[in-house]
Amino acid sequence: MHGIVENYKEKLICNKTLGSSEIKLITHEPQKAEKFLSLRQHKFKTLLELVNGNNKFEFQFACQTLSFDLRYCKSDAENTVMPLYVMCLGHDGTFQAPSNQRNNIESACKRILLCSKLLQCFTAENLMENGLGRKTFHLEDKVQVFNTTINYSDAREISQEHLWEQIDVMGSIYEKCLMEYLFISQQR
Repeated sequence: MHGIVENYKEKLICNKTLGSSEIKLITHEPQKAEKFLSLRQHKFKTLLELVNGNNKFEFQFACQTLSFDLRYCKSDAENTVMPLYVMCLGHDGTFQAPSNQRNNIESACKRILLCSKLLQCFTAENLMENGLGRKTFHLEDKVQVFNTTINYSDAREISQEHLWEQIDVMGSIYEKCLMEYLFISQQR
C-alpha cells in the first residue's frame, strides 16, 4: 500500500494471517522502532500513531513482508474535541479498576485519550464504509483535568443531566468557540 492520505493522527490496522503466532511491526519513518503484535485466532489489531507527513511501516510475519506508506495531513476541520477528566471537589480522582491496575489521574487520562483516538478512527472508517468519505473531527492531544466546585457526594445524588448543567465547562478557561467536549468523571 502506498500513498494513502489520512486526515487523522491514528490509523487502526486489523487483519488476518495464517500460520504465524506473532507479527513484527517496524516503523521506518519518522523514526525507526520495532514492536511485536500477538495474534488471537490468527487476527491482530494495532493503533498506529501518525506524524505530519510521511509515515513508513512494515509488517513481518512467517516469511512475508508487507510494507506500506501513510501520509498524514492535519485536518483542516474547524471543530475540535477536547477530552476532559472531571474531578469533583473533595475527591482524589481515582476510579474503579481491578486491584492490580493503576487507577490514578494519570492512568485515567491515558485511558480517556486512547478511547478518544479509537472513537476518532471508528468515526472516520464508518463514514468511509457508508460512502460519506473518510471525514473526522480534530482531537486535542491531551486530556485536560477539569476541577469542578461540585462536591463529590452531591454529584452522586443528582441525575446525569443535572450534573452536566452544573459543570460549567463553557464558563471555564477551556471555553472555545468551535470546541466540543468529551468527558468522564471519577467513579466509586
